[in-house]
Amino acid sequence: MFKRLAVHVTNYSLGTLLVIVAGLVSFPIFTRAFTLEQYGTLSLVSTTLLLATVVGKFGMQHSIVRFHAEMRAGKYPETESQFFSTVVLGMAAVGACVAGTWLIVSQLVPEAWWGQEGIRGLFALTALLIVVRVIDSALVNLLRAQQLSGWYSIYSVARRYGVLLSTLIAVFLLVPGLEGFFGGAMVAEIIATGILCYILLKHHNVSASNVSPRLLKSMAVFGLPMVAYEFAGVILNLGDRYVIQSIMGSAPLGAYSAAYNMCEYVQSILVAAVGQAVTPMYMRLWEEQGKDATRAFVERVFHFYVLAAFAVITCMCLIGSDLLILLASEKYAPGTAIIPAVIAGMVIDGSVPILAAGLFLAKQTKALMLIVIGSAILNLGLNLWWIPGHGLQGAAIAMLVSYVALTAGAGWIGSRTLAIRVPILSICKFALCGVAAYGIADWGIPSTGMLGITEKVALGGCIYFACVLLIDGQCRNILRAALQRLRPMPG
Repeated sequence: MFKRLAVHVTNYSLGTLLVIVAGLVSFPIFTRAFTLEQYGTLSLVSTTLLLATVVGKFGMQHSIVRFHAEMRAGKYPETESQFFSTVVLGMAAVGACVAGTWLIVSQLVPEAWWGQEGIRGLFALTALLIVVRVIDSALVNLLRAQQLSGWYSIYSVARRYGVLLSTLIAVFLLVPGLEGFFGGAMVAEIIATGILCYILLKHHNVSASNVSPRLLKSMAVFGLPMVAYEFAGVILNLGDRYVIQSIMGSAPLGAYSAAYNMCEYVQSILVAAVGQAVTPMYMRLWEEQGKDATRAFVERVFHFYVLAAFAVITCMCLIGSDLLILLASEKYAPGTAIIPAVIAGMVIDGSVPILAAGLFLAKQTKALMLIVIGSAILNLGLNLWWIPGHGLQGAAIAMLVSYVALTAGAGWIGSRTLAIRVPILSICKFALCGVAAYGIADWGIPSTGMLGITEKVALGGCIYFACVLLIDGQCRNILRAALQRLRPMPG
């Protein structure tokens, strides 16, 4: 099972890495093409579009992996074609209703409320993207449910590069500005989702007659609390954008968003890949082998997650400031101060699918919803309190505190179903490895720019993993087994 996880994590990581490369390619282009104010507006529109898409998905994307595993186990009478029809057509219908509603509402809200001229036109332009992204979410989660991690990665990479190419052509050759950016993205996403829809559904009889009302109702009941959960999750992740915009303006929001986006690109290699791979695996393990096997598997995964998490935090503390200025230019330098707190919060949040496995296994979506809502309220409150006095750093620290509260609450409630032992000793050991790597690399390499980034990553990485091998027996066992496999067979 752990070997299978390694295969899926590798597939997801490779795909995510290639997607991140596209992001890193586009990041310096668009941060330079747009002013600070435009980049702040881009962040605000993207956040609002994400919130509308969350409502459009109706939480059912969270039901797909769970209900597909139960269907395979024979707990539901529906066929594969009925399952696919219910998921795709049901989510598409809800997404269309939400998109139409948002189109009307966005045009009725006074533009002065948004604090930015021309933003209503961008909302109208992007309304169709809500439907497209809802359908896309249904399709990619069907890939996840079938553990088709290779195809998932291929599609994600192709879609991301298609969007990148389309937006570059639109912005630099057709329609300069944010209208070109969102218009180009919309064209590419429609094409990519249409192709995936054809490939994935051509062997299934997807039709309205195959929609199962019973299954749709069950998935909606499971997923409905997840709407509030995911909506609150977006507020938790991105709600500070509205507070920064209202208190500090578009330019500081642009600097904050650039630093945040860069951290998100980096942590996605670890956090997104592990979360995508581990959840369907422990759900299937729970159904097939029971509680003890699932606990052992999740605890081992968490041990190595912590190891990788401290490596990411150490790396970003070492090079984050230089990397942001190198990629985005000096005008985004005010955002460098938030990098340590933001990356730490992101990797803590990424541990929720592991530490709170019991929540998902027991379908305690209402409890998870309440935890996330509480954390989002805490985040907004801390932002309103700290941003006026501490600026962007106040927003970053508010995010970190809120993610700690979220993870602690989810882990505690999840432990009622599946108690996961938190490896306090391992956390302390890996933290010390990170401190040692940071201290030596930061002291020993004074250079900045591309040369300094390369040298710090190389030296810091070597020191970190050397320390890990010295103090962690599980890592030594894996290295020993890998070396034995590489050793040529005798005779």
